[in-house]
Amino acid sequence: MEETVASGSDDARSAFNTAISSGADAYDIYAVDIAWMPSILAMPDSFMDLTDYLKGNDWLDWKVQGAKTADGKTIGAGNDIGPTALCYRSDLFAKAGLPTDRDQVAQMLGGDNATWDKYFEVGKQYTEKTGLPWYDAMGGIWSTMKTQLKEAYVKQDGTVVATGDKIKSLYDQLTATSEMSAHVSQWSDDWNAMFKADNGFATIMCPAWLVNNIKGNSGSDFKGWDIADVTPGGGSNQGGSWLVVPKTSKVQTEAAKLVAWLTAPEQQVATFKAASNYPSSPKAMKDPAVADKTDEFLNNAPTGKIFADRANAVKIVPYTGAQYYDIDSKFGDALGRVDVTKEQTPAQAWKQYVADVKALS
Repeated sequence: MEETVASGSDDARSAFNTAISSGADAYDIYAVDIAWMPSILAMPDSFMDLTDYLKGNDWLDWKVQGAKTADGKTIGAGNDIGPTALCYRSDLFAKAGLPTDRDQVAQMLGGDNATWDKYFEVGKQYTEKTGLPWYDAMGGIWSTMKTQLKEAYVKQDGTVVATGDKIKSLYDQLTATSEMSAHVSQWSDDWNAMFKADNGFATIMCPAWLVNNIKGNSGSDFKGWDIADVTPGGGSNQGGSWLVVPKTSKVQTEAAKLVAWLTAPEQQVATFKAASNYPSSPKAMKDPAVADKTDEFLNNAPTGKIFADRANAVKIVPYTGAQYYDIDSKFGDALGRVDVTKEQTPAQAWKQYVADVKALS
């Protein structure tokens, strides 16, 4: 078996779409992330129904639904999910006079009843006192906010609500917090550098898989990052992946068997131990290697328990129809024009966003 790693998600998705649509040069197995699933589910006849091969595996119900076709076929075998907690710089919190104990941090933000209003209220106090950014980027905050909406951009009946009152209200709330942002584009060199900078951002929305990015950008010997068992606005799942088998594969049976093995609870446990990718299998979640895991880098935080709590806090699975990610890209662009390049006011960026959404239809 030979694996191919793309330079980035956009490149991987482009190559995938070309291979599937043309039927040429497709691989036997693809690892696909959550952003790809709407388009995959729109062409179910291009992929194997894996139902019979996955009888020995288990997943959270909402994970299964993410790869199930309208007629009940399962065309994707679940890997990880992205339950989201709050990672924070305890060293910066201490300098600002905020509590540093992770339980106290969670309670400061409202615990199980944490809201975005409270998160921004504390952030405003922090920024006014220190002159330092509270969070990394508006786009990062929105990545969590949007997962808490059942129908963010498009309703299940196809009605586009991307420019409606609900989205506009959240946009206004978020763009009003500009002074709290570090004004960096996520995944950029500037963003990477701020994880360990003395003037770096104090908090970041933290799906399980992001822990490795924080370690990599800060350095494994960096002291200061911690994690709190809390998510403003309620539970949030950010990301996750599946394995799919195109029907163009000449070894479909063997590929399907390998997919079943790779996504079995035992392999999900091993992946979490090695890379912090949180399992979508309840059996794997209960394994002591997952449930009892602590992370020395995060001040010995019980990350197994925290991410289990955050996974159980997820109550909403957003509807992501075929238009979802195109609209979301335009929304992200609007936030970037306000937050990162600062080339437009919130009103100007919203006006352009409305035009961009209209042009998509």
